Amino acid sequence: MFGLIFDQSNVGRFVGALIVSVGLTGCAEVSMEVHVLGEDSIRATTVKSMNRDVYDVSQIQNETGFCDDGQIELTDIAAICTVVMEGDFASLSIPSPDGSPQPSVVLIDANLVRVTFPTADLENDFGASTGSLDEQEKQIIAMFAGRSITLTVTGGEIVETNMTLAKDKQSASLEISLTALFAGETDLPTESFATIKLP
Repeated sequence: MFGLIFDQSNVGRFVGALIVSVGLTGCAEVSMEVHVLGEDSIRATTVKSMNRDVYDVSQIQNETGFCDDGQIELTDIAAICTVVMEGDFASLSIPSPDGSPQPSVVLIDANLVRVTFPTADLENDFGASTGSLDEQEKQIIAMFAGRSITLTVTGGEIVETNMTLAKDKQSASLEISLTALFAGETDLPTESFATIKLP
């Protein structure tokens, strides 16, 4: 599971719950921004959306999990959930109970913070196909055309990263196509990371 240990009650679910929701709700798009506030704290902002008709059906069926911990906005075409959480990251490197790797935020030196996402786990979590796809699988994957998962790290000058570095070096990001992910056509690194020099 692509989760994040932050604290046991709330913030720790901000990545895991959103990633899982993509597979459960369909036609969803997720963006996650980790903004480093200082040597021991971050602000995590996540935005996810699904087609409004899919959301309405999920409510009729009493499904939960899409926006239990966030603020939801309903438009004519989409249901949009925003979750903003802040806290320290002293416990982020603690392994999860099931032993799965966790995204981490670590102070590696004075004013230097490294944010790491185990992106290779996404391919395993979504069950990427390694063989030929049948017509039903192709139709399901087509539902996610144009949708993506976007990971962004901000908070200071990015001094090292294997993600896409902004021209001003104030952010690093990675955009992952959902159709490519589900079809097994991504080539994600084991980890995606950015090291930030704090102001």
